[in-house]
Parts: sequence; C-alpha cells; structure tokens
Amino acid sequence: MTDTEKKEYDSDFSELAKQIDTTIDPDLVDQLNQVDHLNLFFKCDAFGNEELIPVGSCVDGSKITLPSDSGDVDVLMISNRIILTESLFDYDLERPAFLHIKVNEDHEKYFKTVQDPVNGIYLPTSVLKGLKEKMFFMSKVFLNAEIQEGLSKDGKFLNVTRTSAVGKEQIQLCLDDEEVVNIPENADPFEYKVKRMEKFVRCSLVGILNVVGEIEASDDKDETGRPERKKLAYEEMSLSEVLNNFIDMIKGSCGTSNNDNFEDDKPGKQDVHGGANSDTPQNFNEEHTHAKANKSSSENLHKRKMSKNCTPLLKPEILNPNTEPKAERDSDTPKNDAPFSIAKSTDYVPAYRFDGWPRVADEWLTRSRKWPSKETMKDVLKAGCQVVAKRPLALCNIPISDERDPYFRLSFALSEVHLAKSMREPQLLCWRVLKAYQRCYLETKPKFLTSYHWKNILFWVSESLDESFWTDENVSAAVLKCLDFMNDCLQNQNLPFYFVRKMNMFDGCDGTLFEGLKKRVEEIRCSPAEFLKCFIMEPPTSQVYFMDKGEIEVIFSQETKEQNDTKMTEEIVDGMLGIFLSSYNIDKGECFMEQIHTSMLQILKKLRFVKKEKSSDTAQISDKMIPKFKDCIEAMKRKIMGQSLKHFMSFPVIF
Repeated sequence: MTDTEKKEYDSDFSELAKQIDTTIDPDLVDQLNQVDHLNLFFKCDAFGNEELIPVGSCVDGSKITLPSDSGDVDVLMISNRIILTESLFDYDLERPAFLHIKVNEDHEKYFKTVQDPVNGIYLPTSVLKGLKEKMFFMSKVFLNAEIQEGLSKDGKFLNVTRTSAVGKEQIQLCLDDEEVVNIPENADPFEYKVKRMEKFVRCSLVGILNVVGEIEASDDKDETGRPERKKLAYEEMSLSEVLNNFIDMIKGSCGTSNNDNFEDDKPGKQDVHGGANSDTPQNFNEEHTHAKANKSSSENLHKRKMSKNCTPLLKPEILNPNTEPKAERDSDTPKNDAPFSIAKSTDYVPAYRFDGWPRVADEWLTRSRKWPSKETMKDVLKAGCQVVAKRPLALCNIPISDERDPYFRLSFALSEVHLAKSMREPQLLCWRVLKAYQRCYLETKPKFLTSYHWKNILFWVSESLDESFWTDENVSAAVLKCLDFMNDCLQNQNLPFYFVRKMNMFDGCDGTLFEGLKKRVEEIRCSPAEFLKCFIMEPPTSQVYFMDKGEIEVIFSQETKEQNDTKMTEEIVDGMLGIFLSSYNIDKGECFMEQIHTSMLQILKKLRFVKKEKSSDTAQISDKMIPKFKDCIEAMKRKIMGQSLKHFMSFPVIF
C-alpha cells in the first residue's frame, strides 16, 4: 500500500467510524434530566444527603445505538452519610479488586442493625443490595416508585425487573407480537383508584402515629412503669379507626387508651405475620408474610434466559464478516416462553463511598505514562472510588445467598467518566469502533468479552501514546494497536485491570473460549474496515429476552398490581417518615427546623440557577415549583397542633 493509498484508507476508516450512531434515545435523555432534578432534593441534608449519579456510555461519549436497541443507563445510588474507612477493607489476595468490609470499629455506627455478620465480622452484600441501612431513605423511595412491572405509560413497552449482579435492573421489552399475551386495554377502574388512595391514606396516617409514638417513647424513656407502646399495623385497621386514632392524637389523648383498646387480644385475631395476637412490632421495611406468599417480584417469578440474535458467532465456518447467523431458541428454553426484543434498560446500582484512594490501586498513581494529564488525574482522585456489591466471576458457580456473601468490588465508574471526558474525539471514535466489533462479532455463550474489557484496553493503549497521536488519520492505527493488545491478553489469558494491575479481568472466564476469540480478533485485524462497514450496513439486532407466557399474565393480573401498589405505598411512606425520624433530635428540634429551612433555600437557589442557565422548558418547571417551595418553607416552620406532635413538623405534598 502506497502512502497515498494509506492516507486514503485512513481517511475512509475515520469517516466510517463517524457513521456509527451515537444518538441517545430521548427517553434516556429524559431519564438523565430526571436524575438531575431529583438530586436537588436528594443532596440536601434534610432529605438524607443522598445522590443519584449516572455513569456509563450515556455520559462518557462512547455510546453506540442500534436501530432496535437504544442501550442502557447505569445509575449509582450513594448515601453521602456513609463514608467507609478503607483501612477496614480486607482485599482478596488473588483478586485484589474484590474485598470484604468489616463491620466493627468506625463502621459500627453505620451497620448497627447487622445482626449476623459473615464470619462474625464481615458485611453481607444483602445490606447494600437491599438498601437495608437507614441511610438510603430517598434512594429506596425512588427505587420502589421507579421500578414497576407492567405496561409502560405509553403502552408501547412491557417493563420487567430483575436482580442484576450489582443491583436492580428495569428492562423495557418491545411488544412486537401483541398476540403473545393478552394486554389490558383500559386503565385502572375508578373503584381500584379509590381503594389505592384509601390504602395510601391509612398507611400514611398510621406511619405518623407510629413516628409520634417513637418520639413520645424517647421523651418518656426515664419514666418507670409505663407500658411499651406497640406499633400499629395499618392492614388491621379500617380507615375510620385510623382517623379516630389520629384525631385523638391531635387532641392530645392518643396514648394508652385507644391504642391499648385496639391492641387488646381479640378471639381468633391473626397478626400480619400469621401468628395469633403477636406482639412483634410491625416494620414497613420487612417483607410481610402475605406478600411473601404471593410474591410478585420478578426476580422470583421470572426464570428468564437470555440470548442474542448475533450469537453464537465463534463457529469455525464463520470467517466472513458478512455471514450472520440467525437467532435460535436455546435447546433448554421452554416452548411456552415468549421472545421479546430489548428496547432499553436501566441498572440501579447502590454503592458506598470511602475516604482516600484504595491501597491496591496505589501503583496507578505512580506508573509512568503519557496519558492522562496531571489535571485529569487530580479530577480522578477527587471523584474517588466506590464500593458495589459484586461477587467474583470465578466464584459465581458456588451457590450462596446475599445474606452470607461478603464480596464487594471496587468501582471506578466515576473515575472512568473523568478519563473519558478528557479524551479527544479520535480516541472516542476508536472506542466506539471497538464496541461495534464486540457487539457484532465477539459475543459468545457463555458471555466472555464485554465492552468493559475494551474500555480497559483503550485506557492501556492511550497511556503509551502522545496526545499528538490522536488525529482522525490515526484512528485506524489506534484500532489496530487495541486489537493487538487484546490478542496478547487472550494469548496470555490475562487482561490487567487498568486501575489495579494485579487483578486479572479474565479470571473466572471459560478457558475453552480463549482460542476461538483470539482467532476472531485476528480476523478482524486483517480486515478492520470491512468488519466495520458490515456493522454499519447491517447492524446486529437487539437482545432477545424470553419470558414464560403464564408469568406475563401474572404481571398483568389485578392481584399482582395490588400487591405491587401496596409494597410501593409502604416503602414510600416508611421512607419519607424515616427521613424525619432519623434526622430528628429531640433536644434540638429548632436546630432541625433550621436545617429544613436551609435545605429548602438551597433548593430555591439551585432552581433559580436552572431557570437562568437551562432550557425554557426547564425554566417553566422551575417557575411553577418555586412558589410551592416558598409555601413549603412556611409550612415547615409551623408545628402541628397537639401535645403529642410538639416536635413534629407539617410537610404538605408539593407536587
């Protein structure tokens, strides 16, 4: 190839790379904007000081969009009130990116409710995955309100939820074949809406009664001879009974009389846990027995199998990029399963912050490199590292419950966003090309290579290249360097994790696939432009998601709908009341009021900034919200009448 031909080839390759669709689906854009707006509340101390942080391809510039698949959004859910101590991490010697978290010493204040630590000292992953600690109030409320199974609001998608490796994932499935399942045609009947509203009112008022009871119990903790107040269970009370109790409380007579009468033993009375006249307090954070019996959670109902239309691709006869195998149903997929194409998904990932930089990643700070710049490294250090609940791939075949699983993993997702934002456009073009190859030609069963492997490959290659290298003419050369790097890693069966060099990212992968993948990467390297052109001309179809038809009907059933609404109501009410109860200081009630007032003023300032800087649509939203916030501030300065509520504030619905 002459110099002229090479320049023409390089130019054509760069133009091909620019043809990769990077458009972010409008629904995903709306979702990202929603997260921004919610953070106005979440970050305030009075509302728990939590944070939702989008990460991944929708924010780092590496997004590639397929005609039938808009991709996904990853959202970290972090409580800024939990700051772990890195010295209390025990790192896995063989897999240093994984660790155990001790629950003693400085961590004891965060994990007081952990009754049975793993091996007597380590935090189980169920605490983080289930948002069990009372440091995730708003996140838990948001998650329960956001993840709802059934038809989407526009009726075009079926929303299903599953437990992912690190949290909860909501998937939108395309209703390609409406004959697969009977889809309800009309909205909720009026009677059901009234019933749902009545249930919410009962749950809210009983929640307030129980919160006031806890405050009074704290006020009277030094008194002797006073019987312990039992928590009320809203399922056992009619709306009139709840209202009578609430009115008595406002009048100051709520206490031993009505509550004791209500809690008296009644013949044949069963509590919500199934025992006769149980004294066990009701806790909205615990699963009710009746909910367990009729479990509507998709993680238990749906035993789904996933495949891809573009797999398996690692057959010896597939040597031409234009040869695309057809989608086939797995041999072990039940015939009653219905196929759906995945339109988009959202992965909600709870995470912990911790002070400092992980000691197993110290080498990253000092290694010799040409990229990233010192300024970017400062941003990375400022963003820090988080911890997510994830088990090593090599141990995933060992059955274990989350309650006994002590494995967490370092997450550099925020740091990676800062690295990506420091990249020049040719670097991003190279990244997208590698992801296109992965999506179209390198998918396997079981899954082996992922786009995250290619991200690490690009990081490693970028470290060895001067900034001046990254031009449009060198995109093809950069792709070849990355393919060569991957080939070497497959040959050695070791891909070092970019931040923790001693961690092998291939640990636990199926050893029988190394040779086939290496051969496939070599094929792509021989004709990178042809493979890229094939991807652009005939992009792969979206993933296929199989669900049992009977389970789909369960999702649409009225019984399941009621159970989901009940659970969501309980979680929302319990979460909102829990915020006030956990933040409340009986001896410093006025200080808490000042905290509320300060937080609201912070929100107002942010909204004014949004109004000034953002789009006209957002400005109109802020115009409507600011007067409501002003009213809310004034309402929060007032205390509800009655001796029993002397420390409790009015908090009207503002939306």
